[in-house]
Amino acid sequence: ISAEAIEEAWAYQYAYNAPTIDPVTFIPRSDAKALVSSRQAWQFRCLPMNLEGDTLVLATTPRYLQRALKFSIRVLDRPSYFMMTTEARLAAALSDHYPLGGMNAANATNDTMKRLMYKMRLDRLREAG
Repeated sequence: ISAEAIEEAWAYQYAYNAPTIDPVTFIPRSDAKALVSSRQAWQFRCLPMNLEGDTLVLATTPRYLQRALKFSIRVLDRPSYFMMTTEARLAAALSDHYPLGGMNAANATNDTMKRLMYKMRLDRLREAG
């Protein structure tokens, strides 16, 4: 069995058993939000909601759970766990709490994010060059 198949099965089980949250009506704590940049929140489709001790609570969707999990393991310096929400509610909350030029609830697709990331890289190269 491939590692990808195991990760996919784990994500399915995790999403099925995880609690749900409406990130539009829940106001994320500022100390939790400070741990993730706007770019990271949109790229990995995860919204920091709370800190429980040293553990970061993030909202994501079943579709993006694997991506968000890899981000939390590889980038964040603390344990984390996830609560599930819908893609529309996550995009709306990201728009409110992590404004990022070119991204909003109406166009929060993978293609839009890829175009935005490409544009940001080009802008950085232009500034450096």
